Amino acid sequence: MLTLLPLVLFLLLILWIFVFPAKRAAASATDAEVASGVQWLQEQEAHSPDDVEAELKAIRQAELDAMRDEWRAKLYSGEISVWSLFEDYAMLGDSRTSGFTYYGYLAPERVFADSGATIKKVIDHLEELVALNPSIIFLTYGINDVGIGYWPTPEDYVNEINNTLALLKEHLPNATVYVCSIIPALEPAFKRGPAWREIPDYNDAVRAFCEENGTPYVDITQLCEEHTDLYQDDGVHLLGGFYPLWGTELIAEVYDDVFALESNESAAE
Repeated sequence: MLTLLPLVLFLLLILWIFVFPAKRAAASATDAEVASGVQWLQEQEAHSPDDVEAELKAIRQAELDAMRDEWRAKLYSGEISVWSLFEDYAMLGDSRTSGFTYYGYLAPERVFADSGATIKKVIDHLEELVALNPSIIFLTYGINDVGIGYWPTPEDYVNEINNTLALLKEHLPNATVYVCSIIPALEPAFKRGPAWREIPDYNDAVRAFCEENGTPYVDITQLCEEHTDLYQDDGVHLLGGFYPLWGTELIAEVYDDVFALESNESAAE
């Protein structure tokens, strides 16, 4: 029995050196975690309910912003097909707009595009629009509106847009109307349409009107400036490669509004 005593003492020494400190450390860590949690609760108690609510809303907004940024990155990279997102919509415009169907991107029954058309043409498609009853309407007019001379000033044209929006609101009260900026013309187009040089002024007026009245405005001016190589030789019409870019800008604006709506609803809760 005496011969086992040194071994027992040795084992006790090992336990004291290696095992017991670990248990003490674990207990200390647990104590630290509890203390941290208690401190957090005390801090929350010190905040007013409004402060806590504001903090939670800020967290939710950050989550929504991250979701939106991730979605936009996938859209612009092509990971998400832009055309798969065009669902309950109608698009109205002129010969430029007709490229969406001519190149096979969008369904003809949802695109009302007429060569030489101005925004006055909307009323001619009103019955078809009511039957279709879309939740989203894109207005993509402008080149003929500026060139034809019916609205000699940007202010005149803004008034016509206002009348058109009122008409659509009356007959399609649940639809959201998106006004697209007028695609600029390039040389040599100005030789036959000198008024087209004024398109930037018209766009400025339309943008200001939309911002003032809460009408969604899709500004593709920069897109056009970056892709002048996608214009046809006449400086007015567009090549097929332009339409996926244009469609992406249109649908991105729609989904930005969706994220903004979720953000507003979250803030209202």
